[in-house]
Amino acid sequence: MPAFLAGSLRAALTIALIGSATSGFLCSHSSIPVRRRAPLPVHSQGDPDVATVRLKKPMGMILEEIEPGNDAKGVRVGRMDPKGSAAQSGQVLILDQIATVDGNECLAEGFDTIMDLIIDAPGPEVEIGFARDKSTTVVRFPNGVKVGALPGEPMKFIVGRSAYPIKYSCEGGSCATCEMKMQIYDLDGEEDLERYIRVCVGRVPQGSSFVGMLPSDR
Repeated sequence: MPAFLAGSLRAALTIALIGSATSGFLCSHSSIPVRRRAPLPVHSQGDPDVATVRLKKPMGMILEEIEPGNDAKGVRVGRMDPKGSAAQSGQVLILDQIATVDGNECLAEGFDTIMDLIIDAPGPEVEIGFARDKSTTVVRFPNGVKVGALPGEPMKFIVGRSAYPIKYSCEGGSCATCEMKMQIYDLDGEEDLERYIRVCVGRVPQGSSFVGMLPSDR
């Protein structure tokens, strides 16, 4: 098969298995804010937590290389369609790293290898292991999408990954246009407090396991 036809076929399969090109979901990928986060260790005392989830295709998520151009640093979830099976499962977080596909370890594999495993998975479902840092805070948005955040990360970066629509104005924390309400749960999973945050300057709370983001009510 000519190379250009093979490439077109793979692109079509990628769209069919990962997400729909007609939803407008793929088109907004380039607008995701760029922020560097190191890949997770493959083997160390700090091994990441892994959530293994069986997902129906299409999964409604965009995968991306952690370090573009470096094929050996792993692949992570870059974005999710709120209506896709990944988001609907409630167990997959944006910025999770792909650890396994149908039992095959691939924490340090590149995009093409992982896509081959997903495409070759028999049947309408595929089992994927999603790895995340043990200190991850789950941030849930009103559209149902969850992002795996690290304490202290800028909330504007996390919101940008979620695809939740939010308006900005001053972007300096003074006008409250981007204000949202947070329900914060501590490391024991107990609801700790509610507070308001101006997304343009706010950060992910320290010492939190879960943050529910809601529209501001004041």
